[in-house]
Amino acid sequence: MNRPAFYLLLLGLIAAPLTALVGASGCANAIDVTGKWKGTCEFDLGGYNQDVDIEFEIKSQDDGDLEGDLDFAYAGYDYDGDLEGDLDEADVEFTVELDTPDGYTYEFSFEGTVEGEDMTGDGEWSVGGYSYDAECEFEWD
Repeated sequence: MNRPAFYLLLLGLIAAPLTALVGASGCANAIDVTGKWKGTCEFDLGGYNQDVDIEFEIKSQDDGDLEGDLDFAYAGYDYDGDLEGDLDEADVEFTVELDTPDGYTYEFSFEGTVEGEDMTGDGEWSVGGYSYDAECEFEWD
């Protein structure tokens, strides 16, 4: 075997595993979060805590962009809205604007991590210049 052919063969043997390794580790969407999720957020309402059960569905995941919907019932109102967010490796964030029958627009935002079938992190409920922090735990349903 002549020297240039040997170097090309050696380069091919080295490059193939490195290409596979970089391709697998450099993929921002290695985790699939599409599907239904349900869980609880514990909100700090300035002196007392309130648990709110929340369900959402991530309907599409395209290059890290997430789309879906979220709904829950609280204090006699049904809330639902369109979910938009991002996934970067195991880090997930999304925001939902919720219109209510009483004419207000609420916003729920979440930032957390995905590990297996669990999603945990911090939520925030905002309305009329007020915001309330929460600790949230969701399970893939």
